[in-house]
Amino acid sequence: MRSREVNGELMIETDLHADGPNTILVIDVDQTVTRAVLCDVVEGLARLVDVGEAATTAGAPFFDMSIGLNRAIRRLEDQTGRRIVDGEAVVSPSHPDGDGADAVFVTGVPVSPIRTGLLSLGSPELTHVLRSSVRRTVSVLSEAADYFRWAETTISPTAVESWLRYSRPTVLVLIAGDSRDEDWRSSLEVIASVGPEFGTTQGIIVGNDERQQVAAEVLDESFDLSGIDPAEYDPNEIASAVESELRDQYASSLHREPSLRMFSSGTFVDRVQSVESVVAFLHRRMGRRLAALLCQNGTLIEVASDTGALSVYRGDLDIGGAARSLIQIPSSNIARWVPAQMTDDEVRHWLLNRALRPLASLYGPNDMQVAAGAIRETALLAARHSGIDDHLDVDLVVLGRDVLDNTGDAAPLVALDALRVLPSDGLVMLSVDRDNIVASLGALSAGQPDYAREVIENDFLSPLASCIVLNGDGHGQAGNQIAEVEIAFDGGERQQLTLQFGDVTRVPLAEGQTAEVTVRPIAEFSVGLHAAGEPVAYSDERVVHGGELGILFDCRGRPVALPEEREARHSTLQRWSAALDVGKG
Repeated sequence: MRSREVNGELMIETDLHADGPNTILVIDVDQTVTRAVLCDVVEGLARLVDVGEAATTAGAPFFDMSIGLNRAIRRLEDQTGRRIVDGEAVVSPSHPDGDGADAVFVTGVPVSPIRTGLLSLGSPELTHVLRSSVRRTVSVLSEAADYFRWAETTISPTAVESWLRYSRPTVLVLIAGDSRDEDWRSSLEVIASVGPEFGTTQGIIVGNDERQQVAAEVLDESFDLSGIDPAEYDPNEIASAVESELRDQYASSLHREPSLRMFSSGTFVDRVQSVESVVAFLHRRMGRRLAALLCQNGTLIEVASDTGALSVYRGDLDIGGAARSLIQIPSSNIARWVPAQMTDDEVRHWLLNRALRPLASLYGPNDMQVAAGAIRETALLAARHSGIDDHLDVDLVVLGRDVLDNTGDAAPLVALDALRVLPSDGLVMLSVDRDNIVASLGALSAGQPDYAREVIENDFLSPLASCIVLNGDGHGQAGNQIAEVEIAFDGGERQQLTLQFGDVTRVPLAEGQTAEVTVRPIAEFSVGLHAAGEPVAYSDERVVHGGELGILFDCRGRPVALPEEREARHSTLQRWSAALDVGKG
């Protein structure tokens, strides 16, 4: 038995986890932030103790990841009063006084994502499945067909060479499809000639035996080749094989990073797999239909519902390290979400400056408003390319702290708009991973699922707001009355509201409090996917829970439409901002 101070309170630990590790260290590293996450058993339950954070120093000016790692661990030691590392080794097993750790896990995106190129000469169904599989791995995917459309050209040896020079892939996934023999061979010859110049070392050939033999003949001297015959496996099996290959390649690349040798005995789980594990657990354990949105070292979206799961990672889309991607998005698309009186040119200059200084801190409400618009558009782009439904039916949305940090109080609307959320029951809870531990918990679950479950249930999510979504088009008239609402609070107080189309209405309700809410829409509107005009009551088992922003009534209809005229659009966006107190306090 040990005593320990956690969050200012003295806790007494028991030995209920005596048959497994008590103290666990998780290292979460990406290209921007390094975290050292410490968990321990307190009063018989696995709990989060603290998180030490530091800037990742893999890039300029240090070019040495170990500096950031050491800083994160030292901060964790200072915050907890424990000694975690002795010299160049983790103290293990943990000591009775709390020093050290019994187990170590590593997660995140410690080294750059794999640059993966996809060239398909046919088989659109298989191409779609493989595209999705690559985007479930820590890869930046460059698809030749997208490049050809952007360059306004068609496939040819010259076009293939231009694509290779643009994308510089290290791994190529080549789908022979039903292409002509000469087209297949000429493409391979270009790859053999140009690929090694950019470090292309591996080819995954998806084609029949004859096409694989041609690939071996042309590429074998310079490339590590593997082949899959689509006639022998169904598309999902092929996708699974490609996904596993890319995951294994990424994990093996960590062995070339000397700064991680201290943790070489630990279990590594990349961030995509880690977040996927936590989302799947919340779906199974809590019965929630949920989506997670992280904009940290890329954009990551995870969805789990009764109809299946979906995962998409876009390492080339974010407002941080991959901010160069923003210049590929029309500035007018981002400017349309900005409530400030900024012209498209001013937004374009902001995006160019961000591309040049991607890690600069956001300063003031204007910065955060443009960032909110940029996150909406990058997440919308990722969602569209991944096949996420136009109306995502979830009742829980989990936001990474990075989304909240970059968008402030606008975070709920950013999430609703980016994921195009329309819950069937009308009610969706928005929560935040304030400690940025979702990937750490997912990595932990790979080796210690029961331990991870206890930390998830006790220390993971902070409620941001409960949102009730009203669906309809309001005949295009903002300000039309669309519903009457009655709210009964825990203490007996009652409140009545009239909701208007196009508004976002907020009612304070603190975390830990609940309220019964009845919504009576007019005949043209529905609560979520309920019948138009049907009253909906949230009571008994499904009362509305409070959060930092209380209860939100999203009366903007679906799909959310912004006025075309600039002044009207700014007025609408400013009204939404005022409802959420965006930029204040």
